[in-house]
Formats: sequence, structure tokens, C-alpha cells
Amino acid sequence: MLTGASGVHDWWPPGQGKEAHAPLDREHIALRYIGSMGLPVPRVLAAVQRDRRLGMVMTDLGEPDRDATEADAAEVAAALHRCPGSDALPVTGAAELAVMPQRIEVRALNCSLPPQASAMAGRLAAEARRLAAPAEDPPFGFVHSEWHPSSVIVRDGCRHTYDLARAFRGPGLIDLASWHGTITPADPGATGALIAAYVAVGGHPGALEPRAGLLPGEWALGWQRIWAVDWYCQQLVMGWVDGDRLPVYHEVIIRHLDEAVRLLRA
Repeated sequence: MLTGASGVHDWWPPGQGKEAHAPLDREHIALRYIGSMGLPVPRVLAAVQRDRRLGMVMTDLGEPDRDATEADAAEVAAALHRCPGSDALPVTGAAELAVMPQRIEVRALNCSLPPQASAMAGRLAAEARRLAAPAEDPPFGFVHSEWHPSSVIVRDGCRHTYDLARAFRGPGLIDLASWHGTITPADPGATGALIAAYVAVGGHPGALEPRAGLLPGEWALGWQRIWAVDWYCQQLVMGWVDGDRLPVYHEVIIRHLDEAVRLLRA
């Protein structure tokens, strides 16, 4: 078990320590894979994966020299998405996306979420197969999945990718939809501009193509919201959410589902 910036055991090498429980126990695989593809990431110095838990020590990159910009987001994402993705990482393709709304609907009932959560998930489930069909159009490969400004550490003129605990193989547009976060309302225009910048610096031109009759920014944001809600519901099922935090989770789930229904026109 690791705590703080170093391990509690003398035999761990110095570095940044991290501990995680499944399903967040594959970050060392993602880091080593991306490193093997020549992209700058913290180097894994030691890792132990046992009983659905991960203990890991990485090189400590220190504080960033500046905040990551949208230009950084576009260029680093373009490089990440040229990687096909490790076979050891989960796959989220058309079939996996298509089952998410129905799974959310079931979990909404089991977790006593407000009735509108189940209703909106049901609307999305009715259209899910059609809406998910283009998921494996390029760019399809390595996906960071929690692509935010804090996921890129700019230091000494190098942009290091960080925080890969939920990386998977899937549609790269999910990353571009994730960059602006989920606290403010979804902005298809801003996401569309980031997609255009991504293609301009070498991202796959297929990212600009409409999907399921929607603009790529709309499609990407809609599925990113569904992906996020599926994760929030999984946390509820696993008992990771304290009772006093349940109202916040319920509110966020409702808001994201509402956005997904509107963005995907379900």
C-alpha cells in the first residue's frame, strides 16, 4: 500500500506513489504502453497488482511550468490517438457504448435515483444502437478518457501525459469532448473548434465527419456524458459514494443525462 509521495515500504524507489482499486488498477499498463510508443509520460518505477488493487511508484514530474492550453490538448491528443491501444486495456466500441444507456436505466432503478434518470436513460437506450454505430470510425484507438488540462504536465518544454487510470481503446472523440469538463454546460461549438484544431495538427480527418446525423461535437459530447454517468452509477453500485454525497451525484447524473438526450436528439 502506498501513501503520499513515497511508499510506506523501504524497498519502493523514490518517486510519486499511487494506490488504486479496480477498475482503476490498470494505469501502470497504460503508462508503460504509451511510454513504449515514444510519448512522454511519468516512468513506472515499480508496480504491484494484486487482489484487484494496484500499488505503483512513478517518476515525480514536479510542478508544471504553465497550464496546458487547447493547443496542447489538440497536439497531444493527436499523438495519443495515433496509438492503436494495448490489448491489455478495456475496449469501448459500438457494442459497449450501445449497452450503457440500458445499464444506466437498470442502475438508476436499483440505486433509487430520481425517476427522471430512468426515463431519460430509457429514451437514450431506445436509440443507442443507431447512435453508437459510428463509434469505431477513426480516430479509434488509445483513449485517455479523462482528458482535462490537469492531464497534461508542461515542464521543461515537454508535454507529459498523466492520470491514465481509466484509459481504454475506443473513439478518440470522447477525449476531445472531455477537455472542457462537465461543470459548465456542454458547448458543441467549443468542442467542434477543438476537433478542428486537432485535425489541423495531425489528428485523423475522420474526426470532422458527421456521426449518426449529428455534428461530431454533438455526438462526442453526448456520448461523453453517457460514459460519465455510467461511471457515476458504477461508483454508486460499488458503494464508493457516502450518503451525504448522494444528492450531489443524483443532481450531476440528471444534468448529464439531460444534456445527452438533447445533444443526441433522443
